[in-house]
Amino acid sequence: MNMLSKEDIRSASATDRVTDHAPPSKGAYNREKIINYRKNYPEMTLEAIGNEIGVSKQRVAQVLIEANIETRSLNKIPKELPLCKRCGKNVPTQRRMYCSNDCRYPEGKKVINCYYCKKEVILFNSQYKSRITKYTHLHCSRTCYFKSRKDKSIMRYNSTN
Repeated sequence: MNMLSKEDIRSASATDRVTDHAPPSKGAYNREKIINYRKNYPEMTLEAIGNEIGVSKQRVAQVLIEANIETRSLNKIPKELPLCKRCGKNVPTQRRMYCSNDCRYPEGKKVINCYYCKKEVILFNSQYKSRITKYTHLHCSRTCYFKSRKDKSIMRYNSTN
């Protein structure tokens, strides 16, 4: 083993000596890079940022959470819900146009009795208007409709004989 003496250490040039200023660690450099990627390219996913820098997506998420930055990319952030066509409130899902049945059917509901089984049926006024123009009698189901037609045909046959 080659040992350095005190004189050798003292005579070493200033460039050879260890300084108090350590270069920034690779982790700090990666943190800055991750934060810059998220700010400059908000549509990138965590995995894409991690692949660019060479770290895992979990590490990217950790750094972004520490920096209080949104971890979801712009593509993953849910869009605003549409507004109701009638009242202007938020609609619960993307596919609907009205917030409630009251807005969808503003004219209200009507209670009728099935022509065949006499069961009470609740119809919206718009449904009632469209059905009453097509049919003379209203039914609770197709089954009742077909049964009443069958009974009428039997009654007609019996009345002719």
